[in-house]
Amino acid sequence: MKKKNRFAKIAVLVAVFMIVFAQIAFAAYSSSATFSVPSTDTWVNTSTSSNRLYKLKENSDYHYFLGFTNSKTMWTKPLLRLVNSNYEVRSAQVSMPSAGSASSKGELINASAGYNYYAQIHSNALQSGTDTINFKFNPDVS
Repeated sequence: MKKKNRFAKIAVLVAVFMIVFAQIAFAAYSSSATFSVPSTDTWVNTSTSSNRLYKLKENSDYHYFLGFTNSKTMWTKPLLRLVNSNYEVRSAQVSMPSAGSASSKGELINASAGYNYYAQIHSNALQSGTDTINFKFNPDVS
């Protein structure tokens, strides 16, 4: 009887882990872009190729977003937020983690499905000089 209970508990834990992992691994991220981030008090709107990084929000039931760091040259954690096409803030700020990691969930603010949302990056207060970060984001996280 104890073996069956232990097996059931392990099976439930494995299932929960797989669900969480699948949400992160198979999430619909934007394309990736590299941003040059100065240590000034400004939000960077465009990538090093002068393009804005955007993604269409498809699900009105999801109220959070994630950023994913592919690579970065700074040791600090820059901030990410999402804005609409008029540069109006539509999310909370989240710290971008080390390369290969997803950020904490950030809350979306008045973000509607069917619209594109754009990334803005800001240096961490401890950053000095100009560094780069290559990242992507997903505006449809539950």
